[in-house]
Amino acid sequence: MEKDLEVEAQLKLLNKPAIKTFQAKNGDVIDCVDIYKQPAFDHPLLKNHTTQMRPSFSPAAFMKEGKDNGSLSQMWKENEVCPQGSVPILRVGKDDILRANPITSFVKKSPNHNFSPDADQRNQNAIERRVAYVSDQDMEYGRLFGGKVKLTLWRPGVENSNEFSEAKLWAINDNGPQIHAIQAEWSVNPGLFGNYDTRFFAYWTDSFMRNRKMDINQQGVTTFFVQVSSTQATSIGSEPHLMVATKIQFGGEVVNLREGGRHTATKMGSGHFGYEGYAKGAAFEYIQVANERGGFKDVRRVTYDYADLTCYAGHFDNKHNFYFGGPGRSDTCP
Repeated sequence: MEKDLEVEAQLKLLNKPAIKTFQAKNGDVIDCVDIYKQPAFDHPLLKNHTTQMRPSFSPAAFMKEGKDNGSLSQMWKENEVCPQGSVPILRVGKDDILRANPITSFVKKSPNHNFSPDADQRNQNAIERRVAYVSDQDMEYGRLFGGKVKLTLWRPGVENSNEFSEAKLWAINDNGPQIHAIQAEWSVNPGLFGNYDTRFFAYWTDSFMRNRKMDINQQGVTTFFVQVSSTQATSIGSEPHLMVATKIQFGGEVVNLREGGRHTATKMGSGHFGYEGYAKGAAFEYIQVANERGGFKDVRRVTYDYADLTCYAGHFDNKHNFYFGGPGRSDTCP
């Protein structure tokens, strides 16, 4: 009974009165909430906050106006639109909060550099990645302010509801005792989302040694994210300060629980190995990084952050593209 009351209190706090509500084909309920009444403004640091539609400072690459080369399409936008002055927010349900509760137990854990914010504590040692990165130590790029890619979208099979498969682009600053990160990804994560759909997911933290800030699926974490887009549905998250990255990293990630003593059959990316290349491996295409010189720069060389190629593999083709993926358990990956 006490837990039910706690859940109801969280739902009331997170789900604000809607100007308009509609349901997507996959069952998601989207609330159009007054931009100034969104959950972010419950945070004491954002009382009397003046909402900026654009950042006050950003490298010139991010500020340039130009043709949109492809925007994120979400299912709910096929037939609906939020009224002007409101923002679309995915409604949080009771099951979302109940799934999130175990995750909050590791919010103040101090993990190492291999920490994954999307895995619960017991899964941290089961993370497998096939990633590459660009470092600020490469004088060709200088200080790093972000990255840009064209990312192919897949729905990889996930064997166990406690496992996941993701493709992510993230900026990391590990210059010091605390690790700062901002990431964006697509993810098949049934333990977090409650189904096997591919979802867009965004995350940031001011430090892995302090609170982590996520989107709607970590409702137990105190977060604040000011939503200004009327076309991209989100929910709880955070509004970070400008972060200078030491690395821009990209690639695939899975959880391998090795149930029964065998490697998981959870696929990464398309299920094809990265070295199979174009049209087979999942891809980060046209990879660029933004630097202080005011523009995006093509990535011409990378550092690999993995060694084993038996279950999953990555490959950079020296043409600004990184391919990754694999089938998981097979004859060569027992």
